[in-house]
Amino acid sequence: MRSKTKYTSIEEGGLWLIRLRWLAVIGILLATVFAYGILKIPVQIIPLTILAFVLLVLNLVSFHTLKYSINEKPALKVFMPENNVKFQIVTDLIVLTCLLHYSGGVENPFVIYYVFHMIIASILLSPGSSYVIATIALMFIGTLTFLEYFEIIPHYALQGFNDHNFYQNEVFLIGTGFIYVTTSYLIVYMTVSISTNLKLHIKAYTDAASALEEKDKIKNEYVLRLTHDIKSHVAAIQNSLDVVLLSENEKDKRHFAIKAHRRAQKLTSFVRELLKLTRLRLIHKIDMNDFSIEESVGKVIQELQPVASFKGIRINLINSLSDKKLMGNQISIEEALNNLISNAIKYSPEESSVTVKISNKKNSCILEIIDNGVGIPAHEQKLIFNEFYRASNVENIEKDSSGSGLSLVKQIIEMHKGTITVDSRLNKGSRFTVILPVHKCK
Repeated sequence: MRSKTKYTSIEEGGLWLIRLRWLAVIGILLATVFAYGILKIPVQIIPLTILAFVLLVLNLVSFHTLKYSINEKPALKVFMPENNVKFQIVTDLIVLTCLLHYSGGVENPFVIYYVFHMIIASILLSPGSSYVIATIALMFIGTLTFLEYFEIIPHYALQGFNDHNFYQNEVFLIGTGFIYVTTSYLIVYMTVSISTNLKLHIKAYTDAASALEEKDKIKNEYVLRLTHDIKSHVAAIQNSLDVVLLSENEKDKRHFAIKAHRRAQKLTSFVRELLKLTRLRLIHKIDMNDFSIEESVGKVIQELQPVASFKGIRINLINSLSDKKLMGNQISIEEALNNLISNAIKYSPEESSVTVKISNKKNSCILEIIDNGVGIPAHEQKLIFNEFYRASNVENIEKDSSGSGLSLVKQIIEMHKGTITVDSRLNKGSRFTVILPVHKCK
């Protein structure tokens, strides 16, 4: 069962309309007593009292069906909150028409309440339903006017309040009817327009609030991760240095000095990556020059060849370009390629292969890095480009990685107006595809 405090806009509107109807029932009874007892206007007390009772019963039905639809989520569309609101408005119009019939017809100033219901419909319902409700309301008041004018049904005049018999004045009826019809549709149009814009703004604000809440959550996790990583590196360095200072064994001193040095290197690398990410976020601009993408790929592969050879991994280069040059920042692109290819080597099993493809399609430069490694869980593939996010299945392979590499790669590619995507299968391997747009290629 859904929490009663979490209503949709249409459910809230239905409950609000029900509360108004309780007031309407009281208002009908008080208006009847006031007109008859104080203003001495003869009114049809019994029919008006019966109509107040009918409205009371209809409201009870609407209240229970709406509560049922909110709490039980029925499968039948007839019980949906929007249909409940339509039912309320249409039955209100029927009761209002009957009330007007017994209290002066179109001569009764409460005829304006038709417009009130049109406005409510325009706020709560769809634009199409709003115009349908307006048409139904105009049909009801038009039918009442027609029947009283031709004396098909009796006219109950408000004697002492309006004695001009406007209900039989053709000029009054035609002129007032034209104004009423045009004004009604104009009001519906304006209300629908305002309501639609408000709903769009509310949705935008709601989405923005949700995005801010999510970003705040990410920020908190980001700060916690930074604090944890820096603290763990510093603590390891401190512990190693404590042994160096306190131990008398030269072998232990050397061993822990080396450990402290390695940890310091990792901490330095971590801070360097963090500064790079921060710099990219702040400047939003990098120097662009012509350079050979083929030379950059070859350079990165040459740098990583010793690491690959150590694991017995072959790096296959498939190049179908014809000496194309790229407009961009060569150092940044090489850093992104280094990260992608080194990840492919790092997470691939020994004696396997990593393939780097360079191609073009419709003058777009396409780079593909393909491995046969551990892969990435499907539900995490959209998250791996987030800052400091690490796939859950690589913790045991590389415990000290900061997880900032792919976020840095994504920012570099996007600053070159390109895209990066991943297609991966768990324990089968991954394919990272970088596409740099046509206007960047020469």
